[in-house]
Amino acid sequence: MFNISFGELFAFGIIALIILGPEKLPQTLRTVLFKYRAIKNQLNKIQNDLENELELIELK
Repeated sequence: MFNISFGELFAFGIIALIILGPEKLPQTLRTVLFKYRAIKNQLNKIQNDLENELELIELK
């Protein structure tokens, strides 16, 4: 999806571990993933609403 290799993901993880430390990293990851999931769900809802509206327009 984002075209990120394992090496880049690993480097990002090491940098995040250095900056945040082992105490804050798990909570930060949970927060980021929660926000990502919320945004993804909202985008899916918008896409479904648009598809439904387009179907209604085609029926008219």
